[in-house]
Parts: sequence; C-alpha cells; structure tokens
Amino acid sequence: MAIDYQRDVQPIFAEHCAQCHGVDEKTREAEYRLDIDEIALKGGESGKAAIVPGQPAASELIRRILAQDADTLMPPPEHNKPLSAKQIETLRQWIAEGAKFEKHWSFTAPRKANLPEGAANPIDVFVSGKLAAEGLKLSERASSAVLCRRIYLDLIGLPPSPTELAEFETQGIETTIEKLLNSERFGEKWARQWLDAARYSDTNGYEKDLKREQWKWRDWVIDALN
Repeated sequence: MAIDYQRDVQPIFAEHCAQCHGVDEKTREAEYRLDIDEIALKGGESGKAAIVPGQPAASELIRRILAQDADTLMPPPEHNKPLSAKQIETLRQWIAEGAKFEKHWSFTAPRKANLPEGAANPIDVFVSGKLAAEGLKLSERASSAVLCRRIYLDLIGLPPSPTELAEFETQGIETTIEKLLNSERFGEKWARQWLDAARYSDTNGYEKDLKREQWKWRDWVIDALN
C-alpha cells in the first residue's frame, strides 16, 4: 500500500522529530525543519540533502536514523524516542515513492465528486466503492426494528419503546428523525460530548466530593443544541 504523508509520515515527524526540527525557534537544532517541505528536502547546517525524492540511500535523513554513532543518530538517544523498524521502513518507502509532502486536509479545498447515474444515496456510492476495494460486501439490509433502534440510539441515546417501534412502522424514517431532532433528549444526548470535553461534573470529586453549581451551564449547552 502506498504511503500517505498525513496518515503515515507526519505523525512520525510530530512524535520523534518536531521537538528539535519543528516550528519552535528556541528548541530548533541545526536550522533544520521538517514541517516545511522546501527546508525538509534541502537539509540544515550540514549542507547535505536531507531527503532526496526517490533515493532513500542518498537521503541524509535515512542515514541519520540508521546511524550507529550516538553523536550522529537521530533522534538523539538521550531523547528516549527511538524509531521502530516499521517507522523506519515507512520513511524509507515514502522517500522511495517520491517523498510527497501534503497539506493537512483542513487546508485543502473540497472538491465535489462526480457520482454515477442512478445512485440511491451519495454516501452509499463511497461506502460501496471502499468495500469493493477491500473485497467486502454490504451487510444485509437491517430489519425495521433494528433500524428504528439505531436511529433512536444515534439521535437521543435511548432505545425506542414498543409503542415507538410501532409508530416507526407507520411514520417512516424521515418523520421519525425529524421528531427526534425536535426532542429535548437530542440536546441532552449530544451535549455530553461538550460536557465531557470540559470535564463537567455536579461535584468536585476528591475526598469530600462537595457539590458544584454547574447546572446552569449544563442546561445552557443542552438548550443551545436543541
């Protein structure tokens, strides 16, 4: 499988190299950066090409991470962040494939894909294409009860009652979804993501576990979502 810069290479640089060869001028070594492709390819103070697209053996980056001399080895031994054999092979393969740098997906303008005629749902086209590439098939169509349960759990975090299951049979998918989106339970379910991120709690924890007056903010988040 071809190496993807954002998925396979950038995380290695971020974890093992950015401390000395990243954006921070105070900690940068040898005037070398791996977060800017022009500098990453050219190299630092040594004047040697750090990355030679298509030629791992000629790349100073590979020579350094394979070095036996502690003064030459990268990352430095004292950092206690050695690269694994798999990570080294990933970098070697990436350079062999042309060492293509890519911007983060958030800086890439989206492009509308052309869909084949007669597609029941655009999402199904992409899902089916990926499954086919992996030699997989779509699961069997879910029963009405299973589909209803999935919709309820996704939108309000609670399973449907027998009465609600029966209503689903007559109301259909779109009406049920609109009903749940307009339910107060929707905000309660999805507010949890924000409350958890902010470490919301009604008590302080620790040994005394005293109450905290946070409920007004909790209700504000729920109301905002609803």
